[in-house]
Amino acid sequence: VVARYGGDEFVILMPETSVEQARQLAGKLRGWVAADPLLRDKNITASFGIAGFPIHGSTPQELIQVADSSMYLSKHQGGNSVSSVDQSDPNDTVTSLALAIDAKDHYTQGHSQKVSAYAVMIAQALNLNQKEVEEIRLAGLLHDIGKVGIPEIILNKSGPLDSEEWETMKTHTLLGAKILEPLEAMNLIRLMVRHHHEFYDGTGYPDRLRGEKIPYGARIIAIADAYDTITSERTYKKPRRPDEAFSELQRCAASQFDPEIIRVFIETMRRAPQGFASASVRLSDEAGAQETPSL
Repeated sequence: VVARYGGDEFVILMPETSVEQARQLAGKLRGWVAADPLLRDKNITASFGIAGFPIHGSTPQELIQVADSSMYLSKHQGGNSVSSVDQSDPNDTVTSLALAIDAKDHYTQGHSQKVSAYAVMIAQALNLNQKEVEEIRLAGLLHDIGKVGIPEIILNKSGPLDSEEWETMKTHTLLGAKILEPLEAMNLIRLMVRHHHEFYDGTGYPDRLRGEKIPYGARIIAIADAYDTITSERTYKKPRRPDEAFSELQRCAASQFDPEIIRVFIETMRRAPQGFASASVRLSDEAGAQETPSL
C-alpha cells in the first residue's frame, strides 16, 4: 500500500517483507526516480527510511517514527539514498542519527555536538574511565534523537508551547530510547538518552527518578544540555552570558541538577580556555544542504 504521508513524504506498507527485502525494493525505486529524465532535469531525488516489525517497533506509530528518522538520515547524508537503523555498525549509526537531529530541528543545529563536548569535559573532570567518557560522548550526541519523531510545527514554533504541545515534546526521551533499542551495544547510552530530563528531586520525566537513581551519565548530560540551551540563541530567546548561566544552574542545584556535578562543571568551565566550545564542535553543513522529496 502506497500513500502520501504529508507534503513531499510518502509511506509504503509492506506486509510479510523483511527489512532487507524492503531495502532492495527501496533501492529499485530510488534508481527509477533518479533515472527519470524529467525528475533528473529538475534535480529531484528520493530519500528512503526503513523500519521493520518487530525489530524497530511494536505499534504502527513507532514504526512510522523510526522509518521517518531513518529517512532523515538519508536526507542529511546527501539524499538519494536508503537508510535504516542498523545493528551492524553502531559507530556509523551514531554519527548518522546525530546528524538527523540537525536535519529535523534546524533551529538548534550544533546543539547535540556542543552538549557532547561539554559532557565529555565534565566526565573527564570527574575522572571517569575512558569507556565511560566515550559512552557519555555518544549519549550527548544522541540525547535529542527522539526529536526526529516530533512534528516540525512543534519543534520550530517561535513562541512558547501550549500544554498539549509540551506533552508531545516530552515524548522525545522515550522515542529516542526506542530508536536505540535495536542497538544492543548501546544499552547504557540508551538509558542516558531516556533519562536526561529527570530532575534530581524526582519531578522530571519520563520516569520521575530521583537523585542517584538517575544514571550518572544522564545527570552529566542534563547539565551540559541546560548550559548550552541557556547560552545559545533560540527563536524564542536571546543567549545569556556564561556567568548568568552559571547562576541559573546553581539556583537549580539539588532540585533539577546534581549539585556536585554542577560544582565540578562550573569550576572546570572557569578554568577552560576561551573558545573551548567553538573549537570543539565546528560543524559543516555541506551534507543535506539541498532539500529532496522523500519516501
